[in-house]
Amino acid sequence: MLFSLSFPFIRLYLDIICQVKEYQMDYFGSKLRELREDKDLLLRQLAAEMEIDTALLSKIERGERRANREQVEKAAQVLAFNLDDLLILWLADKVKDVLHGEQMAENVLEFLKKTK
Repeated sequence: MLFSLSFPFIRLYLDIICQVKEYQMDYFGSKLRELREDKDLLLRQLAAEMEIDTALLSKIERGERRANREQVEKAAQVLAFNLDDLLILWLADKVKDVLHGEQMAENVLEFLKKTK
C-alpha cells in the first residue's frame, strides 16, 4: 500500500490546510486526473467507463464536487489502481471538508487517535 493512515500524516495534512486556507486542496481529484492522464484516457472516456457524466468527472477532478464511495471503487477498478490508496485520499478530503477552519480540529484528531 502506498499510503499509511497514521496520525502524523493527518496532522501534517491539517497543518497544510490551515496554512493555505484559500487554496482548495483535493488529493483524490488530483490523483484521479493523474491516473487518467497516465493511461492516456480522455475525460469522456473515463466518465463513460465509470458511468457518470463528463461534467461531473471534471468537477470531481477539480475538487468542486465529491465522488461517492461507489464512484471511487469504480475509478480504482477502471484505472487498475489500488482501491485502499484511493479510499485514503477520498476519506482524507472528506475529513478536511469537515474540519477545515475548525479551531478544535487537532483536539478532535487527538481524541480519535486515543479511542481506536
